[in-house]
Amino acid sequence: MSVVRKVEIANDMHIAPLSGQIVEVKALKNLLAYRLAGETAPFTVELLDQVAGSALELPTEAALLAESTTAEVDALVTELDQQLEEESARQSRLIRNMKAIHDLYMETVGRMSGVGPSSASGGVQP
Repeated sequence: MSVVRKVEIANDMHIAPLSGQIVEVKALKNLLAYRLAGETAPFTVELLDQVAGSALELPTEAALLAESTTAEVDALVTELDQQLEEESARQSRLIRNMKAIHDLYMETVGRMSGVGPSSASGGVQP
């Protein structure tokens, strides 16, 4: 009989080599992979379920984020539009007031330039 004995896997029975014998590396790898797969399969299934669940939630979360971001942007645009309208109205009032002051100034300068130096003493000319 050969000193190299292969690990046999049959009907979920694992036959390991007796001590002192040489084990073929490939057969040992297959045995370890088989045992490891049996122990990690439930964990792997659970992990895959979690990943799949998270992947399913991503489009929903992205849509909610986009919706809330759009709503925030819309609110900011509305607020800015209102502020611009208020500023425009304020500047229009300021321009009207400045025009009125300018017209009053020009009227006053026109009145003063038509009157001689004696007008300062009472407004009566000789």
